[in-house]
Amino acid sequence: MTTTRPRGPYILTRLLLRAAASTALLGGALFAAEPASPREPGTIRTIVLDPGHGGEEVGAVGRSGVLEKDLALDIAKRLQDRLTRHLGLSVLLTRERDRVVPLRERTAIANHAKADLFLSIHMNSSRRLSAHGTETYFLALTASDEEAMSLAHAENTAPADPNASQPEPGPSGQSELDLVLWEMAQSEHIVSSSRLADVIQDEMNRLLKVDSRGVKQAPFTVLMGATMPAVLVEVAFVSNESEEKLLVTDEFKDKVADALESAIARFKDETEKALGSVPARDGGR
Repeated sequence: MTTTRPRGPYILTRLLLRAAASTALLGGALFAAEPASPREPGTIRTIVLDPGHGGEEVGAVGRSGVLEKDLALDIAKRLQDRLTRHLGLSVLLTRERDRVVPLRERTAIANHAKADLFLSIHMNSSRRLSAHGTETYFLALTASDEEAMSLAHAENTAPADPNASQPEPGPSGQSELDLVLWEMAQSEHIVSSSRLADVIQDEMNRLLKVDSRGVKQAPFTVLMGATMPAVLVEVAFVSNESEEKLLVTDEFKDKVADALESAIARFKDETEKALGSVPARDGGR
């Protein structure tokens, strides 16, 4: 899959901005604590899970009234428990309760924590009520197709802060500074993000027996500025009657958490084996 990268005379700008890049990438978020220690190359120890939406940003709404924000938080907590207990990872959530978290602050939390992976969890919705299955995305400034662009636009219209009255601008409205910072932050992680998306999609298909809608690219604001492999998974469609019925059950949400855990375990093993950190476990997960 071809990744579209920002074009233009950015070289001088990169040099001038490099010293300030880490501060700018925090998106204005302020943290009282000291930054975490630098990442150890080749290891995956810290993961940030991002339950989509929250507070007044409810996300997609199913026919029964189930809300995307609630499903995303529930699945994220189940996954956090598994990753902590089974893999011994440090796992942070961008929100642990029903509250608004600005899109740029979500990535800032991951950057501040020196996270090794960032996973944003969402439920999908479509006017085509027959639409079903799982999609996994990694970042690009142009979308794979019109449907992917439409989804990114919908996800990018969350307020920039809890008191904002205007939507946070999507990548099409980004300044040259934003594009430079995005390229600096994410370009070296595109291959890893693509691989992580592939593994997640594979595990979701294998364990959930849900039709694959494939790995795609789109300009999601929540992924911009991430200084680690970062992906967004659309678990299933709350607009689809059959999938909505599954999503409200504990059994299905446990299967989703199991699939995502398996994917992260596989990716961790592959990454650490490739870089010589630790030997891969037999058979992975």
